[in-house]
Amino acid sequence: MKKKFYKGTNDQMFKAIFTAKKNEYLLKEFIRRSLKNVLNSNLDDLKILSTEVVKTNINIKGKTAFVLAETKNEILNIELNNTYYPSLHKRNAAYIFSKYSEETKVSETYDKMKTFIQINLTKGLKKEYPSLEIYTLKGEKSDNKYIDNLIIP
Repeated sequence: MKKKFYKGTNDQMFKAIFTAKKNEYLLKEFIRRSLKNVLNSNLDDLKILSTEVVKTNINIKGKTAFVLAETKNEILNIELNNTYYPSLHKRNAAYIFSKYSEETKVSETYDKMKTFIQINLTKGLKKEYPSLEIYTLKGEKSDNKYIDNLIIP
């Protein structure tokens, strides 16, 4: 009988490896290496969160983040995309924007929001998108950051 081999791009395999409590160090090291230019945390307080994004309206499409974690200063969302398709970036943005919009609670100030970082691992990414690039929201002419706490490397 031939054994089946699962690649790291397989959703269940990736989650089994990186979200198992005994492998927490692997997830931390993966995040450290992926985000070395934007991370403001040593990840000692990293906590894996529920991946189900709560629906606040019956008409909203359901969303499940792939790996969702937080530290004192950051919310980290890792998305594993097994294929590229034209609306993929809009779909991934919907996930992080959904979490972003839930961050500030009543009577809290927007100044204290965590930094939101989304890592998109996409198999078959189109050539016009560099494999390693950091995306932020900023002005087209001025290059001024519109918000400073949302990063998509």
